[in-house]
Amino acid sequence: DILDMAELEAGRVRMDRRRIDIDEAIGDAIGSMSQAATGRGVALTAEPLPGASLHADRRALDKILQHLLSNAIKFTPEGGRVMVRTRKVGNALNIYVEDTGIGIRKDALPKLARPFEWVAMDSSKPTEGSGLGLAIARSLAELHGGALRIRSCEGIGTMVLVHLPLTP
Repeated sequence: DILDMAELEAGRVRMDRRRIDIDEAIGDAIGSMSQAATGRGVALTAEPLPGASLHADRRALDKILQHLLSNAIKFTPEGGRVMVRTRKVGNALNIYVEDTGIGIRKDALPKLARPFEWVAMDSSKPTEGSGLGLAIARSLAELHGGALRIRSCEGIGTMVLVHLPLTP
């Protein structure tokens, strides 16, 4: 993650944009995270959008999805769920990663997606990770000409929206 962030900040990330089937990319991401979800007792599902595709860098899209799913699973208690939905909106594709996790305090939201920022989610245990996952996901979305937005409600869950243009 540190190397990825350094490359992003230095402007050294090259985008290899190709036509990507979004259901396939999401299916692959869910497949790679299913063991982690099962191990935590979290249901991990996707709502397909058949035939939807976009022009994007597959490696970058995979990293975005991996970071968002990892966070959602990490902060969702046993018996909770994480869902990925996709919607076409004008000339863009919105990917929503939603969870029924512990949520994020309103005052902590501005800190998220900044490099090396940790938000204390549970005072009884330290926050794990590099603090770079959301920052990397946001930077990669922006390199596609898109954006990342976070909405959350403490005790209810979190929704992260990745907005990506369909074409470069």
